[in-house]
Amino acid sequence: MKRVIYLLFFLFITLDGWTQDFKPGEQAKNLAEHKNVMVDYSTGLFHYTVPVCGIKSGNYELPISLDYIGKGVKCYDNPGMLGYNWTLNTGGIVTRAVRGGIADETWKSGYIWSEIKTIPSDEDCRDVSLRKRDGESDIFTAIFNGKKVTFVIRADKNREIYAEPLEYTNVRIKCEMNASAIEGWTITDENGDCYIYRQKELSMNVCRENVSTANRILNSKFTSSWYLTKIIPYNSAPIDFIYRQNIERIDPIEKKNVNISHVGELFNMTYCYGSPVKEYPFDFDKYSGQFTVDMQRASAYLQEYSLDIQVEDAMRQADRFMKYGEWSSSPIGIPLEQNFRVIGLLGSIANAREASESLVRTIQSLEDYCRRLDTYKPLMAASCLFNARQAVVRCMTEVSDVYEKEIKGGSSYDVYSPLLTMIVSSDRLVEFKYRDVGDTKLLTSITQCDWYKNPISAVSIDCYGTTLNKLSFLDKDNVETSNILFSYYDSSRPSPTAPNLGPDVWGYYRTVSKSDDPEKPDDDIVISQYSLKNITLQSGGEIAIGYEKNKVRRPNSNLSTDYGGIRIKSLVFTGVPFSVASIPLFSTFAVLYCCFEYPVVVSTRTLVTISVVLR
Repeated sequence: MKRVIYLLFFLFITLDGWTQDFKPGEQAKNLAEHKNVMVDYSTGLFHYTVPVCGIKSGNYELPISLDYIGKGVKCYDNPGMLGYNWTLNTGGIVTRAVRGGIADETWKSGYIWSEIKTIPSDEDCRDVSLRKRDGESDIFTAIFNGKKVTFVIRADKNREIYAEPLEYTNVRIKCEMNASAIEGWTITDENGDCYIYRQKELSMNVCRENVSTANRILNSKFTSSWYLTKIIPYNSAPIDFIYRQNIERIDPIEKKNVNISHVGELFNMTYCYGSPVKEYPFDFDKYSGQFTVDMQRASAYLQEYSLDIQVEDAMRQADRFMKYGEWSSSPIGIPLEQNFRVIGLLGSIANAREASESLVRTIQSLEDYCRRLDTYKPLMAASCLFNARQAVVRCMTEVSDVYEKEIKGGSSYDVYSPLLTMIVSSDRLVEFKYRDVGDTKLLTSITQCDWYKNPISAVSIDCYGTTLNKLSFLDKDNVETSNILFSYYDSSRPSPTAPNLGPDVWGYYRTVSKSDDPEKPDDDIVISQYSLKNITLQSGGEIAIGYEKNKVRRPNSNLSTDYGGIRIKSLVFTGVPFSVASIPLFSTFAVLYCCFEYPVVVSTRTLVTISVVLR
């Protein structure tokens, strides 16, 4: 029986470790998720690309574009430097999702240095669950000129790191190492074109509070992405990428030269017990109000005796004690409950007991001294101190029957991303300019110039920080020749703490009003917050995008359930030359309505049915 309990406990804490994924910043993540289609029929995601310009070297051409993914916006998402779900695509990147909370190449504790063991020992299992070593490999994704390769890393007998693709490919991937650190990557494709990635993106101040175990992650850091620094086309001159700042050498004064985004997510876990569990909640919230009043009264009575300083010292000790029952904040402002609980029960009881006993001793000592003075004000102060001390004692001795418990946790980290300022080829260059909005940098313009920096064309970018609203195409004289306009679903961003809105289990917006509330907004509209709604093209034509919630239905069941996120529901083309299913339709005054239907049975792939109506 003991073995079964131990196995279940180990599986539980190990499964918790499997959720420790840390993804790169928004720019890098969106590049990895982008596809060269308008609608991804396997996921229902809407993709849109705006070509900006291109740069050539011999027969090689590098397109530069602004890409959008209609994947929805979560409550705690950051808009990035182009607004929600927009990305600057300049050719490629290597990203990774850190799984297990430790980067694979970390010496000794990283996954590649310990995976050679065929049968893990009990000590290995404990080290993984206690976050002393990594338990699973990170996933790397290489993007180069519209192509993608996913891989993991391994270490050979000489401790050299190499890439192992997860699918068949003719692409050669070479890891550039320095000791046990990955400095960069060199990727050569089937055409002989070479892509070099050496500019790092760092994830700093990585923290995670677990909902089920005490094996937290505190102040870790790792490289989350590698940006392009050079492309060497086959038999052509190289193309160089220049950045404002080397991310590895960040000085507080130089943070203005990088883009800093704050990433965070909140998690809940609810325990339901078959029979009530006795618990010491150590919840000082219900006593703190009266405790503070009593201590302030005591301080007022003792002010003329110069004993108010001792009362203030007791209040500082009370602050230390209170942390065991109240909320604190993570570095990015997401509330994380410092509850020190393991498997739903209170852990670290010794620390809570020590803090309370120290506080009680301090108050008791001051109370006894006041009684020995035996005058009116000290005796009144002693009475107040007695009441305050009893509040602490009641908090420590309180026992409650628990049938259900919700525990909160979460993760947070800061992503330091490089700012691309110029792309240089043998006869052209492209310049990028930004505007500072706190730690975030917003892209304001992209200018294509000749070798002498004479403008050839430009794109002015109108971004208000959360949404990309307008792209203006300019000629060499900086005169606007055309533009594209974008609008979004309800851009007045609601607060996740609004009375009728809140995050669902996946972090997307949902309504929390009663079902019969007449003012309850439509769920499909709520979850589409900040998603692209209309595109007005240069020709005057329009594209309208409709979304719906992802839903699934199990086989042999008529009930469907939400599955997190959104998918495209409809596309309406007005006055736009278009083609559907390889059939060209060029009536510029026609209206094309495309309705997307999805199977409701869960499957590994989604087949989308398109209904087309030409009006």
